[in-house]
Amino acid sequence: SYPVTGAAGFRALEVALVAMRGAGIGDHDAVTAFHALRSLTAGFSQREVVGRAARVDPRQRAELIRRLPEDDFPNSRELAEHIASPSFDELLDLVISGLEHRLARKGEFRSS
Repeated sequence: SYPVTGAAGFRALEVALVAMRGAGIGDHDAVTAFHALRSLTAGFSQREVVGRAARVDPRQRAELIRRLPEDDFPNSRELAEHIASPSFDELLDLVISGLEHRLARKGEFRSS
């Protein structure tokens, strides 16, 4: 990602920090969570754009994965469909679940 330099660029960060700190998430973890969410969103978006530009259908990608040498890639071959077409909602849910878990165990949040 690129560095944010203007006030408008910091608006999403500010909104996220208000929400996370208001929920009791420590300062360090709130900033770290924002970076994780921003990176997840940017990375997933980039993957989508590249995939469309390359015109590779998820079924084709899964088939390519299944053709990898079985001895070297048994797990990848077995999970080819999941690897070939990840769900942004499921990825986001995983990150949010991690935050919820830490919030439930409030003492685990890092403030500094």
